[in-house]
Amino acid sequence: MENKTLHKHMIDEGVTEETIDVLIDEELGTLAKIKNATDELLKNCKLKAGQIVSIRSAIKNVEQSSKGGSTKEENLKEQAAEAKRGTLQSHSKKRKQEEQPKDEVEKQQTSEKRAKVASNSIQTPPLHQPSSVFGEPIHDHAHDVATFGDEIFVTNKRSGCVNVINRSGEKLRSFELKETEIGDFHAFGIAISNTGLLYITDNNHKIIIEKDDKSEDPPSAGNRRNTEVFVCDTDGRVRQRIGKEVLKKPTGIALTRNDEIVVVDYEQCCICIFGIDGKFKRKVGSQGRGYGQFRRPYFVAINSKDEWIVGDSGNRRLQIFDGSGTFLRSVPVQHLVRGVVVDSADNIFISVIDDKPREKEYYKHAIMMYNANEVLYGEISADNLKRSCKDEDLDLIRPRGMCITKDSSGEDILIVTNDSEIGIGLRKYKLTPSITQ
Repeated sequence: MENKTLHKHMIDEGVTEETIDVLIDEELGTLAKIKNATDELLKNCKLKAGQIVSIRSAIKNVEQSSKGGSTKEENLKEQAAEAKRGTLQSHSKKRKQEEQPKDEVEKQQTSEKRAKVASNSIQTPPLHQPSSVFGEPIHDHAHDVATFGDEIFVTNKRSGCVNVINRSGEKLRSFELKETEIGDFHAFGIAISNTGLLYITDNNHKIIIEKDDKSEDPPSAGNRRNTEVFVCDTDGRVRQRIGKEVLKKPTGIALTRNDEIVVVDYEQCCICIFGIDGKFKRKVGSQGRGYGQFRRPYFVAINSKDEWIVGDSGNRRLQIFDGSGTFLRSVPVQHLVRGVVVDSADNIFISVIDDKPREKEYYKHAIMMYNANEVLYGEISADNLKRSCKDEDLDLIRPRGMCITKDSSGEDILIVTNDSEIGIGLRKYKLTPSITQ
């Protein structure tokens, strides 16, 4: 430390760098030179009397710390030179900062702030933001959305088809899943495996009667049929059908990290678990208001802990289960819960609506966010919609399934399906925080 103190003291006293070189190379070379330093040498450096006293005092400290022998002497010399380089770099950096124009400094600070915000993206999105239209209005009662690679897959319940769009919202193709022997297929929930297999729930549990059906024993309009989960590739070629003997009215679906298929059954008020081979394993839950029971459940999402987060709409809450189906905790929500999705930080996004909105002066059709500890962060979308608003003026009318992805510009976004004949099928919200946040 003494050599650094010496060098700093010289700089503070106004000694030039050339003089410092002389003192380091000539005066600190050996102990003998240190002990025999003379006023003549210092005067040759054209120093003032006060500077000479200060330097002699610093040299004396160096001398006392150098009694350990020649090895310590060499170390002192090397450390002194290193201290000199460090001080020069520090002064050079300071001079550059002083010389840098003010607008350049502000630009650098803004850039650093943007980088910090970008690194924390999708964790603290702007609140109360209006959504924007995502893509063309090509979706007929869009119910759920999922991504694979650069493609986005949207289920359309009424048409029974799946629309495939790119990250700009432009349509690439579509395919239908029609099963004429059992009636139209109502594509509802969708999940996609890492290998690109689509798992799509069929929500139509009623037989469709054709007007020209003249069979002797036509099915009655109220008859119900068993529904299934259809597994297909990204072009719609069916590879597997799951749950025909078990499911009644499946809605949401998710894939766990343990290669299990978690299916929400709206009619049975339960969760049905299947192996990746399609074999039924067990049911979790029943109808009711207690913990582990459901009323009108819709969607399910899986977090990084492989926990199931289920939207229990009729009970106005989220219910969370571990990977074995054991109830863990409940999160109250003041509205009917529709879609559920989690991001990479386990933040939870839910789409909600008010029941009987026309009886209220203000009502919500909104997107809400809870952090990884299930604490409410706030409402992402605009809220407090007035009853006097016309449907076509509303941002969201009937939000359902959602997914988190990136748009064509690389920005993190939340895509929300809008199940309505009036509104645009898909809306999007920004998940990158604003600079002012």
